[in-house]
Amino acid sequence: MTNASNGNSERISGTVIGAPRWEHLRQLVNACEAALVICSPWISSIGVTKLEAFIAENPRVRTVEIWTRLTEVATDSRNLLRLTRTLTSRDIEVILKDSQDLHLKVYLADRFALFGSANLTHGGFANNPEIIVSTSEPTLLQQIELVLSSIVMDTVTVEELDEFVSAQLPELELRERNQPSLEVRPPWRDRRTSKGRGPFRSGTGRRAFLLGSRPGSGSVQKIVKIADWGGRSVNIYDLIDESREKLYPIPEADLRGYVERGVEIDEPYIREESTAEWVRYGRDSAAKLGFQVARDD
Repeated sequence: MTNASNGNSERISGTVIGAPRWEHLRQLVNACEAALVICSPWISSIGVTKLEAFIAENPRVRTVEIWTRLTEVATDSRNLLRLTRTLTSRDIEVILKDSQDLHLKVYLADRFALFGSANLTHGGFANNPEIIVSTSEPTLLQQIELVLSSIVMDTVTVEELDEFVSAQLPELELRERNQPSLEVRPPWRDRRTSKGRGPFRSGTGRRAFLLGSRPGSGSVQKIVKIADWGGRSVNIYDLIDESREKLYPIPEADLRGYVERGVEIDEPYIREESTAEWVRYGRDSAAKLGFQVARDD
């Protein structure tokens, strides 16, 4: 890591603690006189885009080190490969480093640093409840560099990253999409529900029902997921054409109609966006209850 102190960069004095915003990163990159270090376990597409735009604003940046978990799907390695080639074409040296144990979040530009809990993602810098410390104090900067110098990272060449992105990343992404995603709902979230309201039992916030076009037909076509906090919403998964429809908000009468017409089943911890998993769960539940999944004639 290179330190430099001349030039006309934007100066930030002292130490400030607050919630991270993209403007913090822009100020950091603008303060860079030569060397920039981006240390974030996960770097998303928007993180790469923001970084590229901010670097383009500062012609003094000569070296960029990127420390991340390159082989995790949560990091946009494709965009990082593209960024590396783009910066290299502008005579900016890019050093890529990888570690699957990396967890600290540090952004360092010569005599200015950001550190805290924020990954280089939309969540980290714009959405999640996070904390960030901005500092230009020499003692703190020295301590940060000392910590960074003790971390073991693998240096990755452009050719190696290209090979990984081409040969292995597609398989990892496919595996990630096909793995069942469980939505965790600990018991304390039940406190968000409106108890004793409408067709919902006290203490419950979510219910699921198999639904047919008419009672007693022996056939079902849909699984209906109902949520009752923060405003009632209904997700309807078609077991035949495998589509999803979300209704929000929903009138009390419509909600009661689903409950009265449907056959209640367990409500599993599956994300509402995981349509294929809901369809599979609905078909399995129908089979166990002796229903056919078919349109009524």
